[in-house]
Amino acid sequence: MITGERKKGKYVYYRCTCGRGPCELPRFREQEISERLNEVVRSIHLPEHVARMTQTALQAEENETRERIHNEREQLNDALSTLNRDRNAAYNDKLKGEISADFWRSKEASWADEILVKKIQLSSLDDVKTNQRAQNLQSTLELAQIAHSKFLMANPFEQADLAKIVLSNCSVDAVSLYPTYRKPFDLITKRPKG
Repeated sequence: MITGERKKGKYVYYRCTCGRGPCELPRFREQEISERLNEVVRSIHLPEHVARMTQTALQAEENETRERIHNEREQLNDALSTLNRDRNAAYNDKLKGEISADFWRSKEASWADEILVKKIQLSSLDDVKTNQRAQNLQSTLELAQIAHSKFLMANPFEQADLAKIVLSNCSVDAVSLYPTYRKPFDLITKRPKG
């Protein structure tokens, strides 16, 4: 862990917190850390054409998911209608004396269970989750496209906030910075550059 200290009222230096005892990590000027983080943020840049391709693929996947959910909902509603129709027909048969009360009770319990299962399945088909996922991915794609330019124009506090969005952890030694990216930024950094 490193922490920032203000020296002479205006210079910020970062040093090891010495949480695990004495450390040989040198102090870093705020500008040095900023320059290193600049490279980290630059590595998540996503070119416009890649973002468009990703967005097109995500939209197709979202449409397929909505279609699947719509079909499942129709099937479940059809199954519920059939169960209710059979249940009502059997009740009428019971009233007419065509089936015994014991048979009716056993079938009624079975139908009630099946109806409950179908209603639970229907309530679990939630489009909001799909929409939320698509919105999150859209925001991530947009951030990947502008993060580097945003970082360059930001003050140190805004740079730190941006780094927290992109990184889950970051190690530093006297020479290098070792970022651990949050998902899906980790995937973006692994893509071939060219």
